[in-house]
Amino acid sequence: MRRIALTAMVAFVALAVAAPSAFAVNSILKFEASVVGKAGTKKKPLAVGLKVRPFYDTLAPDADAPFAWTEATVMLPKELVFNSKLFPKCTAAQAATPAGRSGACKKAEIGKVNAKGFALGLVEPLVVGMYNGSVNNTVLLYLSGDTPVIIDHVVVGTLKKVTGKYGWELNFKVPTDLQQPAPGAWATVLDFRTEVKAKYYTKGKKKTPYVGLTGCPGTLNFGFSTKNSDGSTHLVELTSPCRK
Repeated sequence: MRRIALTAMVAFVALAVAAPSAFAVNSILKFEASVVGKAGTKKKPLAVGLKVRPFYDTLAPDADAPFAWTEATVMLPKELVFNSKLFPKCTAAQAATPAGRSGACKKAEIGKVNAKGFALGLVEPLVVGMYNGSVNNTVLLYLSGDTPVIIDHVVVGTLKKVTGKYGWELNFKVPTDLQQPAPGAWATVLDFRTEVKAKYYTKGKKKTPYVGLTGCPGTLNFGFSTKNSDGSTHLVELTSPCRK
């Protein structure tokens, strides 16, 4: 896994050097991504985990003009398949309550998140729950924090199939009151380390993966983009190795 992460970061650096630097937001967005597990075939995809991490080493270049994401989109390889409709689900309303998170959403949990935000000049640890949404191909993120600002939100991500370089896009639209949870306090994601676990739905002798990998062409394409509160956009793209 260290080799995968290193290769991904090398690819990122190469793209960052080639990319134009005229962004309104000056902090450097970084991105790591990989699959965990071996590839199957189109007829029999094997379950894999996903690791995705957008982050900033520092937000110091924008200390005088803080910003927030208004949208965030994860671009995923075309070799992946998703079968969320077969797995336990929870609603956004359930994810917003302690009872719902310990009940239906506990069964619908799809992975772990280790996250930090930044507001009012301070780093804020975030508690994040990640769940399979009640609407097919949706992911729910419950975000909670209390210092320096109160954060208590559910953000809905929508997964859709696309054509071209990638096969899938998972898009999150950030609510305006999460972008700025207190007057003058822009809430910026500093680090969002996400891991989706490999799992199967079993019925009789048939096993269907939550996330399946249908093949390994050598490397897989990943990307991450943001739309920012000042109107600017950022995009990071990389390739990551896979295993047959």
